[in-house]
Amino acid sequence: MASKVYLIDARSTFGMEPMPVKFERLIDKSGILDVIEKGDRVAVKIQSGEYGNVRLIRPVFYERLVRKIKERDGKPFLTDTGVLYQHGRHDGVDHYVIAHRNGYNYGMVRAPFIVADGVDGRDGVEVEVNGKYIRRVVIGSAIARSDVLIAIDHFTGHPSGFGGSIKNLGMGAVCRQTKIMCHAGLRPRADSERCTGCGTCVRVCPEQAVTLQKGLAVVDLDKCVGCGQCAAECPEDALSGSLGQNQPEFQARVAESASGVVKYFQGKFGAISFMIDMDPDCDCTPISDLPIAPDIGIVASTDLVALDKACVDLVNKAPHYPGSKPYLASNGGPCDKFIKMREERLKQGGYDSYFEAAERMGMGTREYELIRLPNRKPPQKALKGLTEW
Repeated sequence: MASKVYLIDARSTFGMEPMPVKFERLIDKSGILDVIEKGDRVAVKIQSGEYGNVRLIRPVFYERLVRKIKERDGKPFLTDTGVLYQHGRHDGVDHYVIAHRNGYNYGMVRAPFIVADGVDGRDGVEVEVNGKYIRRVVIGSAIARSDVLIAIDHFTGHPSGFGGSIKNLGMGAVCRQTKIMCHAGLRPRADSERCTGCGTCVRVCPEQAVTLQKGLAVVDLDKCVGCGQCAAECPEDALSGSLGQNQPEFQARVAESASGVVKYFQGKFGAISFMIDMDPDCDCTPISDLPIAPDIGIVASTDLVALDKACVDLVNKAPHYPGSKPYLASNGGPCDKFIKMREERLKQGGYDSYFEAAERMGMGTREYELIRLPNRKPPQKALKGLTEW
């Protein structure tokens, strides 16, 4: 049976509903908050992003979501886990500061931000998954000790194929030890013909797994956690060639990890994806490139798999954004935007393994019914709500 995915488009003109008001209507129509009971702790899993990325989800949307949760007598808080690579969110203290600087704080959204996996990224609750690659996942404790999970995803490109709701939970709701398990198949090896011995990879590796030997980079596979920071920052692209070899396995691992999070909440779960300001890379980068497509809108569902499939389809049906990565890679012609940006890494099946593994783990279905909510004139009460604090 097809799952329902609700969509509001990105158009907003004078006399019609502003986007925050349309967003509230999407929340109500999709029913994703109907599972909230009085007094429930509601974890709003966000992507806090790196400071410097200017295409993050705007705090006004979280403020409207928080308002809706409080109307149902829930106790909302924003949350996210740390990262493996050596940027600001590698440490829980710095992560909190960056989230605050990005506008994800009580003053802006009327709910606190809590680092889900603690100061060192290891504070979590272990649950069984029994997947093909991953047996157990460790969910960030602040998420696991909540009653309801609402996952908010900024749909973007990503080295794994695309940055959707599956990735948001499979990588973003779990602790460091599970992130390492997800990356287990991704171990870079230096190309001696491209490596110039500049030492960039040595400086950026968070695990000190890269050294220079005889003027060439060498990766210690026992120390490497597969975060890919060395490959991302190598000016000669000498470390990325091997990363595509295990891409299907990587996608499957992330999906298996996400399934543990979804099943843990036993139906008290909902998800929203923003197809607005869609960068070619995820919000984890401290920079922003041209969007991969024009703004499309926001979708909501209780089925993570259907939600991601709908987003992929909508982005690929959308026109190119002139000058963007997929536009340049395809000379403006028709293409799968996500694959075209990363043909070398995604040459083994694109991103199908994400969906295949997610369905195998019982997370949902790729079959969906897209329900477009029409634009309309706003009721006076809704406009008044925009000025209330």
